[in-house]
Amino acid sequence: MKPLKAKNYFPVEPWKQPLEQRLKKLDNHLAAGYKINVFLYEKPDSSTFRYRVYNLAQALEASARWRAAFFFADELDQIRDTVLRCQLVTIARFRWTFALETLITAARTQGIPIAFDTDDLVFDLVHVPALANVQNIDQRTDAELNFWFSYAARVQLSAQLADAMITTNDYLGQFLKDQFHKPVHVIRNFLNHEQVDFSATCLLEKRQAADQKPFMIGYFSGSPSHYFDLHSIADELCDLLDEFPDIQILVAGYMNFAPRLQAYADQGRIRFHKFVDFLTLQRLIAEVDVNIAPLYPNDFTQCKSELKFFEAALVETLTVATPTFAFKNAIQTGQNGYLCQQGQWYDTIKAIYLDREAQLPVLAQARETALSTYSPAANWQSIERAYDAITQTVNKP
Repeated sequence: MKPLKAKNYFPVEPWKQPLEQRLKKLDNHLAAGYKINVFLYEKPDSSTFRYRVYNLAQALEASARWRAAFFFADELDQIRDTVLRCQLVTIARFRWTFALETLITAARTQGIPIAFDTDDLVFDLVHVPALANVQNIDQRTDAELNFWFSYAARVQLSAQLADAMITTNDYLGQFLKDQFHKPVHVIRNFLNHEQVDFSATCLLEKRQAADQKPFMIGYFSGSPSHYFDLHSIADELCDLLDEFPDIQILVAGYMNFAPRLQAYADQGRIRFHKFVDFLTLQRLIAEVDVNIAPLYPNDFTQCKSELKFFEAALVETLTVATPTFAFKNAIQTGQNGYLCQQGQWYDTIKAIYLDREAQLPVLAQARETALSTYSPAANWQSIERAYDAITQTVNKP
């Protein structure tokens, strides 16, 4: 498919709001009688912060009882009095600092429950080797090892400050239960309004565009840390490129390949696109025929969420994924996407390539799944339930 021209009129960092503006908004919510959850996060980004903080706060705008605010590491000293007026504090994957513990201690003294939210298995030193392996971290260097062991240890200390845990799925939730012996609540990852609205624009243009060769396979996790994920299906991708000259691969980001795949990159059959903001990413995903989400199997990747599926589903792009815990719960093979073990990727993608018309019902069902299960409207009540449960049970006799 030729590149789409859909223009994004949404801010790509909508969470960039001055502290004074966020404090005033929180004050207004308190004055209106809402309960407030305060998210604490180190500094805003387009990955974990967007999915675990911004999207939840946005979805709660539909609630009749709850609202949320977010603050960052360099603001902790300025928000103490405000935090102590709220009903819940959530530490979102925040590495321990003295300032964080001081604020949490003050909140607990006031009887305010503390939650800890994480989207990855990064809170237990035992699992750092698995993380290092799947992330392609150079384990021969002290600098890398010191960073990741320090990261996990400090996140673990932060988690220990909490009364309850929040995470993205039951698989990761079980690790939290085993580690901390605290109540665990699941709030899945889901889309924000900007993604939904801009994706609709991309999809309209996609439907109007005539199908054109080449047939494009998209991989949207391009970075050296995902080398083993893609390498696990490299031979099957090469077999497809061997057999069908009009198949190409688009990699968002950059990564090194095994020699056989690298030969296709040298020929221009594998193209790279620089990293983009989360809305432009939706347009890129809309331009490919198949979105692949291979994962090297271990406990760390089993804990990953299904966001690669629902981001693609929103723009009616097929996803072919490794059957991890989250993907198995989200994808029904042949109905809204495809699950593939090693050895099945070649046949699955070949069948899609040879009969694209047969995929139209699958594409329609994928988008329906994205909207009915992963929209803000489909998830704000689960946030309410989790917050109600935490505040009703923590610190109660």
